[in-house]
Amino acid sequence: AASALEAVELPDLRRLPFEEVERLVRLSWWRAAQALIARSHQAKLDLTAPVRRATSEVKREADILLKWLDPRFANPEPTPMAARWAQNTTATMVAARFAPRWDAPGANLAVFSTERGKGHVDRQRTSEKIASLLHVNISDSRVEAEITAEQGSVRKRYTLSLDLFDEVVPEKSAWNLEFHRAQGSMQMSSGAQIPELQILLRKRWPSSRRWPRLFSETEEVGGSSVPSWWADAPGLSEEDTATLREAPPRVETPLTCGSTSRLFCATLDACVPTCAAGDGGTASGCPNAEIAHSGGRRCVTPPRLTDPSCSSNCSSPVASFLDEDLDHGTVGGVVRWSADPEASVETFSLYWAAQEEAG
Repeated sequence: AASALEAVELPDLRRLPFEEVERLVRLSWWRAAQALIARSHQAKLDLTAPVRRATSEVKREADILLKWLDPRFANPEPTPMAARWAQNTTATMVAARFAPRWDAPGANLAVFSTERGKGHVDRQRTSEKIASLLHVNISDSRVEAEITAEQGSVRKRYTLSLDLFDEVVPEKSAWNLEFHRAQGSMQMSSGAQIPELQILLRKRWPSSRRWPRLFSETEEVGGSSVPSWWADAPGLSEEDTATLREAPPRVETPLTCGSTSRLFCATLDACVPTCAAGDGGTASGCPNAEIAHSGGRRCVTPPRLTDPSCSSNCSSPVASFLDEDLDHGTVGGVVRWSADPEASVETFSLYWAAQEEAG
């Protein structure tokens, strides 16, 4: 490559794109780069800008490579994310920042842009970068999130691990990234933006009775302390807040009972060792719910029908359906239950058949 560059005519050399000059440096073709710079003096071509730009990038990458020799940089210890939470009657909202404290500087995740002639955080590219590094998992009883990124001269592994107070519905829960303007000591530059992980958890059992805490365990037992009642949480209205404050809080849930190997009894709002009443009065069981759910977390009652026309041995809800769609070959209408099906069952399936075939 060096000999080829020496043979290039000076007029052709002056037309060489700066990107090709930078490429030689990034590929570490030092002899070729030196030959090119030597010829550039003869051609009165100033290559200062592309060479300095490329060598700075190479030096930076080399410095980072040296940092990886430190095992603490390569595999950083976990640091809990700063977090806070809020709730309404149907959902719990969690906000987390990639920092050890809510008002402290965090990981270097911002991608800057100089478009429109002014340096600023490119929110789109920053979101894409964070999404590529961030791992979030939501189950019915636990939330996990993790991201590893540089912070100053070190790498930090920020984690979020929440064993929840009560069950949520993963399929109806979601997370997204929001940006907030930095305040006070966190405002390192004009217009600085703080990325924030926001998680919406759909409660499996919506209720006017609030969760007294976010975790299944109390702080004394091992649960972490997280500030609650996040003032600007999405979906939190003054009406919801008033409703939750007026009603008594939940006491126990299937998850809190499960942590002590017991079952949740909704009729008692308490944990019981067994759902069925024991012989000889050894266990009181759970009144009106003497069957352990297949999930092993709570006591349930068989699905019951409250239709007044049902005299006995009614074990499933009754529903009626009228095909209101007049198009041939299509079915459409409303299923009407004699009682609220969610009061006795969690899921149900609908099967279509002619009346004479229904069993």
